[in-house]
Amino acid sequence: MRRSSRWFPILAAAASLLPAACRANPSPAGSSGAAPRGETLELKGYEVIHLQLAEPLHRLDAAGRPATVSEAYLVRLEVGKPKGWDELVRFYVGDYQVPEYGGWERGIYFKIYDPGLLTRLAGGELRYRIGGGELHGFGKRLEVPPLERIPRRREADLFPRRPASR
Repeated sequence: MRRSSRWFPILAAAASLLPAACRANPSPAGSSGAAPRGETLELKGYEVIHLQLAEPLHRLDAAGRPATVSEAYLVRLEVGKPKGWDELVRFYVGDYQVPEYGGWERGIYFKIYDPGLLTRLAGGELRYRIGGGELHGFGKRLEVPPLERIPRRREADLFPRRPASR
């Protein structure tokens, strides 16, 4: 049976979040679910890449019409966190909550398929929320160069596929 490559990135991101959700300490009744006092994340840097997708993606455009997408903008955040700590984290650019993200060895990444959305997010403060706690800022804004000057990379070069093991 052939796996749908369209769903694989979403399932992989969800699977990477599952262990963190299972290991998180349950909050006492009535608590806010906030991380322990003083726990913060550090944004060491970020980059925006114009990504040539390995395979076309079928999705709805901003107006809700079906569209085929072959390019996206990848935002990679290099994020440091305290050792031995795992908690659900939500990421924001301005007031926009990143709907899904994946992990890489030095942080997280997310894709933006609509160039107009990337343009609207430009200048937005990079923020996060740990568990059910308050919103924190990284102290940096998403600086986006003119779209034609964003470096182009192939998705296959950034995310090489591993051969299936039997």
